[in-house]
Amino acid sequence: MNQTIYLASDYDGTFKQGSIRDEDKEAIRRFRSRGGRFGLVTGRSLSMLEQEFARYDMQMDFIIACTGAVIFDQDLNVIFKKPMDTATAWELETEMERRPAGLCGMASLRKHSRLYLHPSLAASRDHNPEGLPQYPREAVEQDGDIISMFLRGFDAEDSQALYNYLTAAYKDRLDFHYNGGAIDVTAPGVSKTEGVRAFKRLHPDSRVCVIGDEMNDLDMIRAFQGFSVTTGNEAVKQAASRVFDHISNCIDYLI
Repeated sequence: MNQTIYLASDYDGTFKQGSIRDEDKEAIRRFRSRGGRFGLVTGRSLSMLEQEFARYDMQMDFIIACTGAVIFDQDLNVIFKKPMDTATAWELETEMERRPAGLCGMASLRKHSRLYLHPSLAASRDHNPEGLPQYPREAVEQDGDIISMFLRGFDAEDSQALYNYLTAAYKDRLDFHYNGGAIDVTAPGVSKTEGVRAFKRLHPDSRVCVIGDEMNDLDMIRAFQGFSVTTGNEAVKQAASRVFDHISNCIDYLI
């Protein structure tokens, strides 16, 4: 490849379709051997991803995390960040506990925590997934910038109602990103699209490609003439320039 290609993949549902395939890991190895670089663009925080990297024995060349609010290089150095206003973040957390919501959590640069979980949802894998720790407020504050938050209602209908309410109540102060019952919260102006644009500015002479599967990937795919996967949302697939079964097929196309 004469030009370095960076492939930024959504994680859940795109790169990880239930699990990480050996065929995709081998394709990434071949992509790198030809000068390509593979990374993620995801709503997950770094600490959420590090659990996955350890489980599947993986490394990334870059990570656009927290729905585009922070970018890490291959050595996990922060090369871009747009944190939330701290007072507004804690205002939202207090409101979610008072409301109450089903789940409220926060992510700093290197730590994520479940701050509030309604007792009735303790057995729910969506609300209380394995490996999601709970820290007191003081521990989160000591970890520095609040990069993003993650919320859920009691069910999909309640999450949608919560999203509609918060979008109006915190207009111009926070952005809310709805994805299959989960709500990611960021500073205003943050999105996967803007995260990829920030990454592109750091690599102006490269080609940056994106691939995703859900509605929170749609604007990014439109902006970068990106790709989707066959298991993706129909609207996303219609917007994509090409649709592939797996990451390995996308990489074969690029090289």
